[in-house]
Amino acid sequence: MDQDELFRSLAQAVPRPDDMVYVERRGTAYSWHPVVSGVELPQSSLGADVWMYFSGNWPQDDPSRFLAFCDDMLAEMESMAGGDRCRWPLAEPYPLNARPLAGPTPPTY
Repeated sequence: MDQDELFRSLAQAVPRPDDMVYVERRGTAYSWHPVVSGVELPQSSLGADVWMYFSGNWPQDDPSRFLAFCDDMLAEMESMAGGDRCRWPLAEPYPLNARPLAGPTPPTY
């Protein structure tokens, strides 16, 4: 299926926040399937160009938000294959003293 068919198929499936889905791209063809506990997984990533597992809140109530959400999910998936959405510039080393913006401060030793 193409990207539009993938988005329509996911919207029709109405994944819940606790559902996990597997999404892959092979060339220009996409596919997805739900991951069901206790059921043997299909040969998932073998031969896929990019793939990901996802579980979270799907914005089912707003078609435009759902489309933007799916676009972002696929961009994230593509970034794992060397796309242009790298989370940190390769020329800049990650600062070892970086801390999360919220939450408890980690202990110092």
